[in-house]
Amino acid sequence: MTNFNNNAQFIGRLARQPLVKAHKPNAQGVVTSATVLLTVAVKDTHQSTQADGTKGYGSQFVSVNAFVKDNASLNRFKTFGTGDLVRVEAHIESNTHNGTHYQNIVVDAVVPLETKDIRDTRKANRSTQEKTTVANTGGLQF
Repeated sequence: MTNFNNNAQFIGRLARQPLVKAHKPNAQGVVTSATVLLTVAVKDTHQSTQADGTKGYGSQFVSVNAFVKDNASLNRFKTFGTGDLVRVEAHIESNTHNGTHYQNIVVDAVVPLETKDIRDTRKANRSTQEKTTVANTGGLQF
């Protein structure tokens, strides 16, 4: 489990496309805020032993609700995709309501560390390298 201190950040890959839930429109019919659910896969801190005896790391998933107050931020979330590497920065807000103590994880920023364009470029470069290697060994050319 990821432990959050007063200020926390973690890095992981988006396990799925962010889910955007728009809030109710204001009196003018304009939606000014939304909640974005991010499901981030982060490397687990403990090693596990696989059935074949090899050591491996499991993944854990952290779900984060980000409160979005403006369209620019909302549009930025729409550019995120499955597999994007992101850093989530958050802090804890504590409050008491009717005698019950609550702690809320508040997302301050979600920073993309790797975008789809970068991944596609790497994939294209890898394909080119593989084709070159095959061609140099006298194998099939693609």
